[in-house]
Amino acid sequence: MNTLLCGELRSKTVVKLCLEKLRHFIEDADQNLKYLGLLGLHKLLQKQPRVVAEHKDLILACLADDDVTIRMRALDLITSMVSLKNLAPIVGKLLQHLQVAELGAASYREHVLSRILFICAQDGFAYVQDFEWSDTRQGSDSGHADLRFTRLLTRLHLCGCC
Repeated sequence: MNTLLCGELRSKTVVKLCLEKLRHFIEDADQNLKYLGLLGLHKLLQKQPRVVAEHKDLILACLADDDVTIRMRALDLITSMVSLKNLAPIVGKLLQHLQVAELGAASYREHVLSRILFICAQDGFAYVQDFEWSDTRQGSDSGHADLRFTRLLTRLHLCGCC
C-alpha cells in the first residue's frame, strides 16, 4: 500500500483500489489498521485531494474513537482538507465534537480548539467570509473553550486583523 501511495497515482483504478483498502483499514476494529488507514489517506490527500475529500464523513467519524491517537490523526487529516467550500460544515462538526469531547482531556480539547482556529486563520482568515457565522456557530452553553474561541474571533474582527 505504501509503495502505491508513494508512486505517481495516475491511474484512476489504482487510486480507487487504494481508497477501498484504506477505507477497510479505517473501518476495521483493529486500532493499528485504523491508524494506518488514516495515515495512508493523509499521504493520498497530498496527491489526490478531491478523492480523499469524498471520505470526509468517515474521517469525521474517527473523532469519536476511544483512542486519542486515532482522534488526533483524524483531526490533522480533516484540517488538511479544509477549503472555502467546506469550512463551515467542518468547523461546525469540530465544534460539535468539542462539546462532547471528554471533559477530563483538556489538552485534547485545546488541540481541537487550536485546529479550529488554525483552519479559520488560514491565509489571513480568507476562508471566513462572515464573522457573524463563526460567532453564531457557538452555543451559549458550549463551554469555556468555545467562549474563548468566540471572543478571540470577535477581537480579531474588531481590531481589523481579518
